[in-house]
Amino acid sequence: MERTDSDEIDRVLRQQFNLTYLFPYQRLVITNILEASRGNRDDHDSSAKGYQIVILPTGAGKSLCFQLPAALLTGPTLVVYPLLSLLNDQARRIQAGGYTVALLRGGQEAAERKALLRQISKGTIQFIITNPETLQDTRVQDALRNASVQHAVIDEAHCIHEWGDSFRPVYLDVGQVLHSLRIPIITAFTATAGETVLARIRETVFPETGAHLIRGNPDRENIHYTVQPCVSRGRAVTALIAEARNTERLPAIVFCRTRRETMLYAARAAQAIGQDSVSFYHAGLEGTEKKQREEEFFASESGVLAATCAYGMGVDKQNVRLVIHTYLPDSTEAFLQESGRAGRDRNQAWSVVLTDPFDEIAWREALNPTAVQEMVFGEGCRRDPLLRAMGQEPPACSGCDRCDHPERGSGPSPLQLPLLEELQQILESEGKMWSPAERIRFLRGRASWSDSLRFLRYRRGFGILRHWSIADVDEAITIARESLLNEARSIQRDLPRPFPLLQKAPG
Repeated sequence: MERTDSDEIDRVLRQQFNLTYLFPYQRLVITNILEASRGNRDDHDSSAKGYQIVILPTGAGKSLCFQLPAALLTGPTLVVYPLLSLLNDQARRIQAGGYTVALLRGGQEAAERKALLRQISKGTIQFIITNPETLQDTRVQDALRNASVQHAVIDEAHCIHEWGDSFRPVYLDVGQVLHSLRIPIITAFTATAGETVLARIRETVFPETGAHLIRGNPDRENIHYTVQPCVSRGRAVTALIAEARNTERLPAIVFCRTRRETMLYAARAAQAIGQDSVSFYHAGLEGTEKKQREEEFFASESGVLAATCAYGMGVDKQNVRLVIHTYLPDSTEAFLQESGRAGRDRNQAWSVVLTDPFDEIAWREALNPTAVQEMVFGEGCRRDPLLRAMGQEPPACSGCDRCDHPERGSGPSPLQLPLLEELQQILESEGKMWSPAERIRFLRGRASWSDSLRFLRYRRGFGILRHWSIADVDEAITIARESLLNEARSIQRDLPRPFPLLQKAPG
């Protein structure tokens, strides 16, 4: 890049973003965009730089890679986001940077959409933000052609692989639409992409041209990884949030698999720090309610949000200190997206995975265990399987419970619950003779008149779950019982197999 271009980049960086430093990967991406903008549309060298796949970890400043060039390009920049929360969040941030922004999304009034398309066609808008579905609208495409969009960005491009073949097939058409609009510069950004995801992005977005790959190290050195076995996820969430409040590890996000779980775990977190500091978030909320909860959590210095994956992807809340995973994500990319919500300000942060025997059974029975399962149940550093799945050679560990305490295999945790063994002993002895209701009363220390006649209150284990709810005790019993069965299966698998009986020769 010419020195004058470097000077221009640094000038915009200082004046418009109040920054003085770019990471090497950021400067390389920006340089390629600007060099491609000066090249001929049919020139091979300029196309190679104009078509990029950029894989940078969360918190590495991907947004700056396309926001800064927009100040130096002659045409507008189009950005395609996967989620409504991202559209709103990024529109607010881009406007704060001094750009003119048009937000095109579903549910807009016809008059509002018409006015925005008119502004776009006139070329008065610098940033156009939309989603894959809205991009299919022919009127939107006509306006983009009239505006001579110079740079198209596909953010969170791993969604092409994760969603395109299932519930959002429109994602598979995004690349074709962008090329049909003859946009000279196309960049696909993501924080996480293994070889399978990367190949899918190439074949979908750049099937004929290919793309230049820029990949940073996906390791987030400031995030400490811990796996915590527990006998009740609800109790574990309450304990972790209480500990986080006492150790200044808030704000926190509790990632949940279902909408119902967001409400349940929000209630459990509220037991630790109060209802006013806790909220929940999922795709089923009304638009105004989503926006309100996004803004409230974004401004919070000590709040907790229980959310599905509908929240978080690309949302730039810098000061999240703790992420709790109440389930094992299905892919390495999904796990790194969730854990990567923490510590975007590059200060110390924590990622805690809650697990139970059911998860371990799934790992043992899996023909091809995921990297996340290997991280949780395998041996060695927690980081290694994640980084290898991302095509990276793992560096020295910067923080996980195993490497902190290699002699014990895993380190201490604020919610280590020394209850599983005792519950197992109860189930193996007196517990076998009790009804489910009697067993729950015993563990909660709530002896009935008939229980008192049997002197149950004097037996070992009475009231060990005294302050637990009935639902939590029931969950703990289920997990303890399954853990016993899992141990029995393991022992049976490890036993030497007997010699097969000699079969009688035919005839």
